Amino acid sequence: MSTVLTIATLQSRSDLELQNLLRKARYDLACTATGSAEQRDTLATIDNITRVMRQRTMRPRPPGF
Repeated sequence: MSTVLTIATLQSRSDLELQNLLRKARYDLACTATGSAEQRDTLATIDNITRVMRQRTMRPRPPGF
């Protein structure tokens, strides 16, 4: 993964899309060289994805859900 996915970009994605992006980012991380720019970008993307996922679990649900 050569670009960092921002929180703003990720917020418009569905939960399933976030899970798939996280899975791909973790695979990409395993394929990067230690200390490389690609590793730094991938770690930033993983951090952003997990932040958005955490935000969604913390938001209150409307009644009836």
